[in-house]
Amino acid sequence: MSFFTEQGLLNPNFTAPKPVAKVSEKDRPKILRLQSDGDLYKTTKEDGFAFLSHVAPGGPELYTKSVNRKTDHFPQIISELQDLDIPAGSVFMNELVHEVTKGKPQERGRVGKLVGLKSPEEAVKRQKLDDMGPASMIVLMPLAWGGKDVSCLSNRDRFELLLEHFDKRGRGLKYIRPIEILEASLEDAEELIRGQNKEGLVVYGAHGCATEKKPYVRLDGSPRPYRPKDWWKVKDVLEDDFIVYGIRTNELDDLYDLLLAQVDPVTGDWIHCGKVGTGFTNEQKAQVWNLSRGDVVQVGFEYWTKTNKLNQTRFMDFRTRDDKTAEECLYHRNGIRQPLKDLPFVSSRFS
Repeated sequence: MSFFTEQGLLNPNFTAPKPVAKVSEKDRPKILRLQSDGDLYKTTKEDGFAFLSHVAPGGPELYTKSVNRKTDHFPQIISELQDLDIPAGSVFMNELVHEVTKGKPQERGRVGKLVGLKSPEEAVKRQKLDDMGPASMIVLMPLAWGGKDVSCLSNRDRFELLLEHFDKRGRGLKYIRPIEILEASLEDAEELIRGQNKEGLVVYGAHGCATEKKPYVRLDGSPRPYRPKDWWKVKDVLEDDFIVYGIRTNELDDLYDLLLAQVDPVTGDWIHCGKVGTGFTNEQKAQVWNLSRGDVVQVGFEYWTKTNKLNQTRFMDFRTRDDKTAEECLYHRNGIRQPLKDLPFVSSRFS
């Protein structure tokens, strides 16, 4: 099957690959060997929205990863894709982001809302009104070039193809930029992303490529992407204790998420930290309804966002009052904070 329809449009059954979600104990030595041999590419994982771009015969197109067309939502990106002069029949994996401007942090949720709008006109209007400015796009990796499947090329060759083209054609662009290859060691790169509150790293083996038996792209309509064995997400999993101050439920009154807080050590205020809605066993879900306001839970997360909210949370365990009290869950973040008295919602399940 082809990446494209007979009309030259992107195959609606196209499913792009994704990196292995977690580095296992067996993977880590392999990654370090690749690094020592000079065969490891390290890149930053931005907190963005996965997107596909396709240069069709009639011009560039933008799609979500499930191949929903969003071309008209982001005219500033389409204009710069035209300026790049990429040959027709090219397909790229991208990350749609809101760049940090005017002191505002990058937020995936804001981009997601733009993507979710049915009206392209409304998406364009909101970007003009938004004080963060229009969305931007980071080009990650070509999967097709000039109508040819290039996933069979090595990661090194595809990076070189991408970066050489941007070097020739991509100067002066405002809303599109290529992926940045980090020159630091893996250890230094991991330390760098911790300091910048990034989502993590994505690392690639230089010689990794698709084969006939192990393709990168699915064309069978399955939403489950292939995950090449030479392409990994590298993330830290942090954990801490948080006060439960509310429960949110869905329309069936089933658990949706727990609302989390910590205590300001100076004022004693409870500060909103985010929520957790995944990681519960069935037994733990049943125990949730025995919680009282002020009980403590242990939550794993990847990082704090620049607005001081937890990112990618996962429930870990309940803490008993004898083990941990609410007063011991101290909030030590600087910058933006949201005391609970300023929040519009507190679950009615707690008195």
